Amino acid sequence: MFTYFRKAKPNVVHTFFPASNALGIIIARLAGVRKLISTRRDLGFNLTRKDIKLLKLANRFASCVLTNSKAVARNVMRQESVSSEKLRVIYNGIATVNSGL
Repeated sequence: MFTYFRKAKPNVVHTFFPASNALGIIIARLAGVRKLISTRRDLGFNLTRKDIKLLKLANRFASCVLTNSKAVARNVMRQESVSSEKLRVIYNGIATVNSGL
C-alpha cells in the first residue's frame, strides 16, 4: 500500500473499513498523502484497546473523521479523543424533496 501511494500520489485518501481507518491513514500519511478522511459508521462495539490506540494515532493525521450519526460522532469524541472540529456527520440515505413518494 505504501509503495502504491508513493507512486500514485493521490490528493485524497478516504478510508472506509475498520482496519484501514487506522493502518490505511497512517500508511497514506507516511507516503506523503496530505488529505486523509477516515469513516466511522457504528459505536465501536467490536474495537479492542489496541484498535482504539491505533485509531487515536491515526486520528492525529486525519483531516477529518466522517460519521453517519451524531451518536457515532459523540462516541468517537469520547472513545478516540477526536475534537469536534475534525468531525463531520453525513447521514445515511438520501433526502428527497417533493419526490412524489
